[in-house]
Amino acid sequence: MPANRSFIRSSRGRWVAAFIASALIAGCASPDAPELLSRAEAAIDEGRYRAALVDLRSVVASEPENAEARFQLAVVSLTLGDMATAEKELRRARERGYDEAATLEPMAEALIGLARAREALAELDNIEEPSAHAESLAGLAHEQLGQSDLALRAFNRALEIDPRNEDALLGKARELDATGDRQGAEALLDKARAEHADSMKVAVEYGRFLLVTQRPAEAEAVYQAAIDARTESDAPSTRWDLFLSLAESQLAQGKIDEAEQTVAALDEIEPDTVLAKYIQARIAFAREDIPTANELAARVVVEAPDFDPALLLQAKVFLANSSYTQARQVLARLVQRDPNNAEARRLLAAAEEGMAEQNDETRRAGRRMSQGDFLAMVGTAKAESGDIAGAVTFWEQSLKNDPGNQDVKLELISAYVRAGRMDDAAAMIEDTRWVGELARTRVTMVQILLTMEAGDLDKARGQAAAAAESFPREASIVTLQGLVEVKDNPTVAKDFFESALSLDPAASAAAINLASVSDRLGDSPNGVEVLRNFLRSNPEDAAVLEALGSKLLRAGDREQGIASLQAAREADPNAITPRLQLTQLLLEAGEAQAAELVAAEVVSLQPRLAAAHNALGVALLAQGKTAKATESLQQALRINPAAVDPLRNLLRAEVATASFAKAEQSADRLLKLVPGDAQALEVLARVSLARKELDLAEQRVSEYEAADPERSRLPALVMRGDIALARGDDAQALDYFERALGESPSPTLAERVFNTRRSLGRDDAYDVLTDWLQARPSDNGVRLLVAQAKQVDGDFDAAAAEYERILATSPRSLVALNNLALLYQLNEDERAVEIAKQAFDQAPNFPIIQDTYGWVLVTFGQVDNGVSLLRDAHEAAPDNGDIAYHLAAGLVRSGDAAQAKAMLEQALANIPQFESRDDAQALLNTL
Repeated sequence: MPANRSFIRSSRGRWVAAFIASALIAGCASPDAPELLSRAEAAIDEGRYRAALVDLRSVVASEPENAEARFQLAVVSLTLGDMATAEKELRRARERGYDEAATLEPMAEALIGLARAREALAELDNIEEPSAHAESLAGLAHEQLGQSDLALRAFNRALEIDPRNEDALLGKARELDATGDRQGAEALLDKARAEHADSMKVAVEYGRFLLVTQRPAEAEAVYQAAIDARTESDAPSTRWDLFLSLAESQLAQGKIDEAEQTVAALDEIEPDTVLAKYIQARIAFAREDIPTANELAARVVVEAPDFDPALLLQAKVFLANSSYTQARQVLARLVQRDPNNAEARRLLAAAEEGMAEQNDETRRAGRRMSQGDFLAMVGTAKAESGDIAGAVTFWEQSLKNDPGNQDVKLELISAYVRAGRMDDAAAMIEDTRWVGELARTRVTMVQILLTMEAGDLDKARGQAAAAAESFPREASIVTLQGLVEVKDNPTVAKDFFESALSLDPAASAAAINLASVSDRLGDSPNGVEVLRNFLRSNPEDAAVLEALGSKLLRAGDREQGIASLQAAREADPNAITPRLQLTQLLLEAGEAQAAELVAAEVVSLQPRLAAAHNALGVALLAQGKTAKATESLQQALRINPAAVDPLRNLLRAEVATASFAKAEQSADRLLKLVPGDAQALEVLARVSLARKELDLAEQRVSEYEAADPERSRLPALVMRGDIALARGDDAQALDYFERALGESPSPTLAERVFNTRRSLGRDDAYDVLTDWLQARPSDNGVRLLVAQAKQVDGDFDAAAAEYERILATSPRSLVALNNLALLYQLNEDERAVEIAKQAFDQAPNFPIIQDTYGWVLVTFGQVDNGVSLLRDAHEAAPDNGDIAYHLAAGLVRSGDAAQAKAMLEQALANIPQFESRDDAQALLNTL
């Protein structure tokens, strides 16, 4: 099985039990709900998860606010491997008041299944007493992030709680195998097989190990035995894992026919899976059916762009086709991603050698190829890449060499229209004698469109009527007749569109325009129904799916709109517009990672489309991947230097990284494109402020206010306050900040007012924070600010009280735990040990947290453990003088005065300032 596959199939018996219990007590407003829930319970008992899914969806449809039903639906979806639905329903359950603690583990598993490991770890951090299952999930998340050490620790913690834990045994085996300890890995797998003899998941993992260790026949036997023993209660996702693995083992032995039979059996369980397509592509390649292998591999790469085995297979197909340039592109990406991939490097060398030989042959063949054909070929390549201007140039040159080439003329006319060169398109139509009905039809349609574009509807109406007489059964001509009438006679247009559909029920343009004219006639629901009726007969028409998605979004049905756009994306691997729309919608929903994947598809489809690179840049920017975002946005601007949107987004990226010189250049460039642009003026003002060019900053703030008086009011007040602070006029700054806070209360502004009052020595400094907390007692961010300020002021009791209030509602607040431990330590309160440990358990590798816990342990007599932690902290942060002092003090208590003295001398000599410097000197004086 491919090494980079990761399958999460965890035990969830507790959740199913909770589901059954809740089904018995759930209050149901709908009279059918109790029966449906009871049926779902019975289906789960019998392992009929899909039947349970149907009933639960019915409950949710009739009772959208039923939190219990949504949780249950999430758990069943998780069991079936539908991680996206599981995550969505768990969030909906939480929004409707479901106990969040019960959702943490299933949410983490769903997020891991969606390759969102960091989010999964954040969920697991909220579990007060992690179970073996929770710890194994943490291991899987760390494994997904490539954090082998942390993954191994988590699996070990899970096994300490439950030595039989299936996921932990398998996970630890994988980690040992990765480090080369195959003997240890096999021992753990043997234990897993002994403890879970009937587990298909264990069979999959053990078989994978046998394949990796070159024992495919043994692997086949393991997989076949597991398949023979499977039952309907086994999760479908695990069952198709087994079939895929069996096919892998058969291919490894050259048993191509058997592998094909296995994949056919898989299709009955889970039709059209990505990995099944991958195996089918490998089978086709093994049989030297290169066209089929090429088609299947391309589909897998589109659906799973990060699946390295598919990319490697696609490269092999390209090489078999002598498509050396394409092979080189794929292999170069693989080698960049994994420099140690020996096979990819070997194939890359072969591709480059093939390119060199092919270039020699092309140069020789070029003498035989006509210049016109060559130029036309380049023009087509330019058009496919989205470079219409380049395509026009080469097609025009081609016609100079071959003036009678009708096919090139048709392409050039379409390109002229796309480039807005209507006169050129009309001239070429009139100057050519068109041969063939298809060519005449295309030209007639373009003529009508050109006439409409010129605004002469009467002439266009006559042209369309004449065309309809010449081509009476041509639905596209009847559709054009409708388009001519849309503006002035929408009812007549509607009749034409309906006639076009009666001529050709698959005429998507007619269906889309019929739906659109229904909107003009005030009957939007009918427009939606028109598109849905069309899709019943033509379910994979990407254009109609896209139109339906846009219409549903305008009607406020976001969920169905996104689903329709997703279907359009799947129906047409080359569709651009639905992918761009999806990118924007996913960003609005906060799903930046998913948006990045869709935007990357658009870039691969249209590498010369500025909007594609802009969409990818925005998705990357939303994830904090600023360097990559900047690269994408700059590429958009190279393609279209006058594009405003990528320039605005590039400006955001430069401000976010404090690249002030670049931001200033981009802002100036934006002002040339959009004079008086408020965003550019605001950035220029902030850049001047950051550089302490205060007079220029004031001037630019005034320009910003003039450009957009309404939106600039609050940011301008804050910037003027910051300018006053920089001038040393705290009183003036306070006036600006207080006015801003009065207009738009926010924690940031409350903090500014507090800090400025404090610097002025005002007795009412804390009042602004106290007032804020009285109105918003749950705002722990502001409460933390109060606690830290009290701690700095030396009011330790008040600070401790605030930290305790924070922990009462946010028991995992790392800062509150760490600082409260230090305050308890100062008061010789032994609670410091437990509080410091809670912080350490959350962040065991963070030097400041290690320092606090270690120092507390030393203080309360656990010297050896404390010194061990302090050594770790000092190793991670050798320039931190406070950590060095604490470690030296611990060493003195452990009896190692010599090492303590050396450490203190080094810290005092090399670290000019640190809080404990006087204490460190005093300790050194005693040694």
